Amino acid sequence: MIGFILAAGFGTRLKPLTENVPKALISVCGIPLLERNLSFFKRQDVDKIGVNVHYLPEQMYSFRESSSVHFDIFHEKDEIRGTGGALYFARDFLASDDLFCIANADIISNVDIQKAAGTFLESDCICALVAAPAAGNGTILYDPDSNEYRGPHSKGRKYQNAAGADFIGMAFYKKKVLDLVKKDDFSVLPVWERIQDHGFSVTVLMQHDIFWRDTGTPSALAKIHFDVLDGTVTLNIPDTVTIDYKKKIAYPSALSSKSVSTLGKYTWADSDKIAETATIKRCVVYSGAVVRERESFSGMIITPWGGIPIDT
Repeated sequence: MIGFILAAGFGTRLKPLTENVPKALISVCGIPLLERNLSFFKRQDVDKIGVNVHYLPEQMYSFRESSSVHFDIFHEKDEIRGTGGALYFARDFLASDDLFCIANADIISNVDIQKAAGTFLESDCICALVAAPAAGNGTILYDPDSNEYRGPHSKGRKYQNAAGADFIGMAFYKKKVLDLVKKDDFSVLPVWERIQDHGFSVTVLMQHDIFWRDTGTPSALAKIHFDVLDGTVTLNIPDTVTIDYKKKIAYPSALSSKSVSTLGKYTWADSDKIAETATIKRCVVYSGAVVRERESFSGMIITPWGGIPIDT
């Protein structure tokens, strides 16, 4: 099985952070998203991995040089291609195996890839969307009896027997799907519809007991840090980070004790440049950010290039 990580996006909702760092290289609890996703695939015996890039590509190439997990880069130089276009652009690579898994770079989950792939291969479908029970209305619709995909929730309920689910940004495909992908596809939605129009099945693989998080918004990015501080989510954390679960703070081991005392509840600090008279609470402070004497922050993602309000 081939793994393919979609990492070409601009991440506009996370400006000014993403004006300087590709979304896929944003750190979550001290480790870049792309590194977490590469390790996720590697741990589950997916050894052949591709990553598409477009925005700030030089940083992605530089990351590859130091990555402990090998991956091929598919550089969309002229324009960003979307998920549908990424499938077409990397079709020769993806067609080198009978099965491939596509995953968004800004999603963190604990899906059992091999188990899900096994379920997929036992079915007669050629595309399977991995989904979780809907937190609200859901982002996609499916038939709960047959698990057949019925379209995005935004298009309304055309079918009498349709339930909502949350697509988690991961899908499995058999390589014959590539025959149905067109050069001008951008969104993947027309690809899924075309598969069904040609008489094939697109199934929804419901995962009822998984952990997953989308980190693509300020609130979601902050929340996964706070979930780790709460102990409700367990992630790999660098050895250089100290977590005080009682106080619900995390900080670099090198940070002075007086600076640590400035950290209020639900603060994750990757920076060691925090003044001893500052006041910080409910914040994520990224490496390289400087918090000066007597500065006070609450409900912010603090970056070297400016702050991002969490609740927007």
